[in-house]
Amino acid sequence: MKIGLLWHSFFSGNLGVSALATANATIIATEAQALGIDVEFLFFGPKGDRSFTVPEHLPRNRYVEVSSASPGNVSRIRKLIAECGLVFDIGGGDSFADIYGFKRLFKITALKFLVPNAARRLVLSPQTIGPFNSPITRRMGRAGMRHARLVFCRDAASLDRARSLIGADRADRLMLTTDVAFALTPFSGWPTEFPVLDAEERHIGLNVSGLLFRGGYTGKNEFGLKSDYPRLIRSLIEALGSDPKNRIWLIPHVYRFQSDGLESDRGVCEELSAAYPNTAVAPAFRNAVEAKTFIGKMDVVLAARMHAAIAAVSSGTACVPMSYSIKFGSLFQSIGYSHVVEMRELDHDAALAAILAKIEDYQQLQAEAKAAAAAAQGKLDSYRTTVRTLLQEASE
Repeated sequence: MKIGLLWHSFFSGNLGVSALATANATIIATEAQALGIDVEFLFFGPKGDRSFTVPEHLPRNRYVEVSSASPGNVSRIRKLIAECGLVFDIGGGDSFADIYGFKRLFKITALKFLVPNAARRLVLSPQTIGPFNSPITRRMGRAGMRHARLVFCRDAASLDRARSLIGADRADRLMLTTDVAFALTPFSGWPTEFPVLDAEERHIGLNVSGLLFRGGYTGKNEFGLKSDYPRLIRSLIEALGSDPKNRIWLIPHVYRFQSDGLESDRGVCEELSAAYPNTAVAPAFRNAVEAKTFIGKMDVVLAARMHAAIAAVSSGTACVPMSYSIKFGSLFQSIGYSHVVEMRELDHDAALAAILAKIEDYQQLQAEAKAAAAAAQGKLDSYRTTVRTLLQEASE
């Protein structure tokens, strides 16, 4: 059976998107194998950077670029989607919303309407729904959800927004779970190309967002942070670096090998490392599994990219998610992890103090991360069960 996976990409340069693609495909493949169903995946996503790799454990798969909106390409995509018995759309995790602009939301929504018989075959996999802040984007959100058979929300706030839009006659299509990246499995061993971690040191991973460092897409504090993000990052490096036991790793989670852009974390990490010799830049990960393997071996992780934080918490690693968006708080609260620092609400001094206070007893954070990871797995059980039911039905 061919399975369509819309907006699942390994090549976007965002390792969070790669984590979603890998984890969701693995969940579907595992349930198919349990049913004795042979599957082939068709991934649909942007062109991206092919220097990143597709995890070797996945079944047969093909990647279909959807960057071009030419009539010929749209027709080709529609025909390929029509070959699929089921179609799972993950919307890049949080792009079924207008916070990244109208153009991205239009692309995310439009692909849904290329799925024939979508009321039976299209599933919106666990993702953030909204926000939709204008009348036209609210209509797009409503139409996209009503077009699908099922809509899985990865946090309670998304479920509330979805309920307010989809209409009472379709509310039974909404289901609450959590982020599939909590199910991503790291490597069992340590890659030979990774640096050896000194067991005598306390390893602190600082995931720096290049996008926030540059003030968002507009360069004018687009996300409305009360904290001065570049100053906060430098203050954290200076405060943590004052303890000789600490080894600070600057961890990029969004970047490209072929060309770097506005969203890239890696260039900022390299600039910071040059300015602070007591820091080191993490290896250049080529897929989300590599990234999670490295992040999971840190003693503490401070993360402004949500999936870097998920990689840490799901590994039982002490983590302070540094939030720039409503998606952070709702998702982590839903699994009982209450250590998000909200940069839209706290100024520099308050955010710095909150982060340092939280990691003072990082062993307690580790215990809470392990409990949260277990809670997340429990929340994903309903999604796994539904996937199995859908696969069985589609194969009959």
